[in-house]
Amino acid sequence: MRLAPDEVLVAEALPASWVASLPPCRAVVASLGGVLANSAIVLRERGIPAVVGAADAFGQIADGDDLEVDGFLGVVRVR
Repeated sequence: MRLAPDEVLVAEALPASWVASLPPCRAVVASLGGVLANSAIVLRERGIPAVVGAADAFGQIADGDDLEVDGFLGVVRVR
C-alpha cells in the first residue's frame, strides 16, 4: 500500500495488522468497525483522524475524491 502524507485511506475494514504498518496519511475512513475497535484506538493514539463504521463509504467514495474527515464528530464529507 502506498499513500502520500496528504492522502486519505478509504477501506472496507481495517485489520489491526494494517494499522501497525500504516504509512503516514492525512486520515482514515472505513465502512466497518466502531469507535472501540482496535484500529480506531491505535489511529487516535497516532493522531490520525479516523471515521470507522461509515456505512458503505468504501462503495461511495471514489479514488481521487477530496475528503474532509472529522474524527471527533465521525463525519466524512466529499468536497
